[in-house]
Amino acid sequence: MKEEDKPEPYASRSGCWFSKGEAIVRMGVESDFAPQKQAHPAFVFEDLSDLAERLIEKGYPVGWDESLSDRKHFYTCDPFGNRIEFLRDGDGFTQK
Repeated sequence: MKEEDKPEPYASRSGCWFSKGEAIVRMGVESDFAPQKQAHPAFVFEDLSDLAERLIEKGYPVGWDESLSDRKHFYTCDPFGNRIEFLRDGDGFTQK
């Protein structure tokens, strides 16, 4: 993802914005931060197995969730301990 310049009046605020294609991620900074374990973003990928392998190689644990038979997905955490979900493209999550 590419970091984006924030428009005024947000430019002086902490945090950063990223985008790639139609995906946008905006992150802020909180002094009393606590990692989120339940509320989390989800990202769609074509090749989840390759992504999982790359995350594991970089030291991020991957937990596959097989509770839904029609959906391939896994969870990991960002460097700050926040939960992130990754879904397989083609499982009804992409807009056509």
